[in-house]
Amino acid sequence: MDGKVTRKEYEYTLSGFDKEGKEKELEFIAQKNLRKEAFLRVYYSDKKV
Repeated sequence: MDGKVTRKEYEYTLSGFDKEGKEKELEFIAQKNLRKEAFLRVYYSDKKV
């Protein structure tokens, strides 16, 4: 899990898995640095905001 600071936000690229166990690479932004080795529930949508 790589995190880098940009304008007091952290950008992450992680591997995620759906209910069937299929892997997908996810990119997201957080307002704080996330703990390593912690589980994170992410809700994903193909729709762009």
